[in-house]
Amino acid sequence: FLIKKMKMKMKKIFYITAFCLFTSTITFAQNLIANPGFETIKTDGTPTDWTLEDPTNGSGVITFESATNTVYEGSKSLKITCTDYYDVSVYQYISVTPEKQYNMSIWYNVESFEEEYGAYANFGYQFTDENGANIGSTDVDYISGDMTKNTWREFKRTNVTVPTGAAYMKVIFTTSYHIVAYFDNTSVTEVGATTKQDQTISGLVDITKPVGD
Repeated sequence: FLIKKMKMKMKKIFYITAFCLFTSTITFAQNLIANPGFETIKTDGTPTDWTLEDPTNGSGVITFESATNTVYEGSKSLKITCTDYYDVSVYQYISVTPEKQYNMSIWYNVESFEEEYGAYANFGYQFTDENGANIGSTDVDYISGDMTKNTWREFKRTNVTVPTGAAYMKVIFTTSYHIVAYFDNTSVTEVGATTKQDQTISGLVDITKPVGD
């Protein structure tokens, strides 16, 4: 008799769990605005890095404060309240490069205003030299926004060109006339300029490995 011997090969499976780190590089446009979402506040409740132009010289008619009840993103926004017939402006200066172009935006939400007096919300800019003297027009280049109440809307300016001799851009937004309005997520970025940043992603990975007999 021919006896055939059969061998059965059995494979053993080993499961290995490994902790892995992966590094990737992301590219994004750098926001030149300090405290863009009004998240950082001073002891008096007003946001850092921003200045209020108060034509009433602190009479209390105009309030400029951090808010948490109405926000577009994050945990805070800027609330402006005016209880009389005044223009209210908030601004910040940033360094810019002549002949470069910049994109600008800010989100706003109008809670209330007296429609009969033609209240408005504006967003604009102005250029100055190193000594603070205006470059070009002394007027702020504004755009006006939709005054639909209780809706977040975006002011947006694109490809704003910096004139020769300018060192700073005054980024400014304005409201007026018996109004309550909120502002959030300000952004100014240089067109075509990007910043690279490495990010690390970690996690557990299961590795299945068959091993012969």
